[in-house]
Amino acid sequence: SDSLEKSQVLQLPETPAIGGGLGGVAGSCGSRAARACWEVVAKYLKNALAHPSSPKYLRIPQTNATYLSKVSPCRPGVDSILSRAGWQDENGTAWTLLPNFDQMVVSTVLEEVLAEIQRLSGEIEREAEEERGAAFEARARGVLDLRKSLQKLGAAERALEKAYCETALEGARAGSFAEHRNAEAALPAAAHAAAPAPG
Repeated sequence: SDSLEKSQVLQLPETPAIGGGLGGVAGSCGSRAARACWEVVAKYLKNALAHPSSPKYLRIPQTNATYLSKVSPCRPGVDSILSRAGWQDENGTAWTLLPNFDQMVVSTVLEEVLAEIQRLSGEIEREAEEERGAAFEARARGVLDLRKSLQKLGAAERALEKAYCETALEGARAGSFAEHRNAEAALPAAAHAAAPAPG
């Protein structure tokens, strides 16, 4: 009988690892959507454990607004996890859990779902930090670029001011030289006019 029991155990299918299903969910709908999905699933599991004999908490309508907005977008990855916990799909209308469900199995799945939620939260926080770091670097580059532009503008203004001053100085020099030549030209005429007429 021992060998028979061993052969029966060996023939049982292996329980699928929840990480694989969750990994597929996160890969298909993103970390934030996956975390929101598993938070809802965790609530389903907690309610079932808290109210094992209440039909209200042993049935998940697939037309429910929360299910449609949070869980359905992450299918089919979530389906394998609900099935593993003992939920049965009623032809796409609802998930049901029999009153005599294995609470140990549901508790185990719940622990793994909560662990995955925590992992996703850490991943989301790291992504947020990277986004904040990238935004800071972009702002820093923008400030540096603005500073360089202002420096170039200041250099251009100084060059323009220098050119203006040089032009004005040359104009002033040219004006003074012309006035000096005019004065020199006027001296003989003035001297001639001042000379006495011959008697």
